[in-house]
Amino acid sequence: MKCCSTYPKGEIREGLLIAEHYAMVDVISKKFALPISTVEKNMRWALRRLRVMYCGENI
Repeated sequence: MKCCSTYPKGEIREGLLIAEHYAMVDVISKKFALPISTVEKNMRWALRRLRVMYCGENI
């Protein structure tokens, strides 16, 4: 599996509609009663960790 599907600095990858991204973040933030900024930060962190797991690269 190649790991070039996400961009550095948490930018949204191609193919994921911006409206869908914000809707997903909004649902998660409401479900867990967290601010949207915290959810976005945690999602970016999780994607980076997955990239390290699959590619073995340090970020």
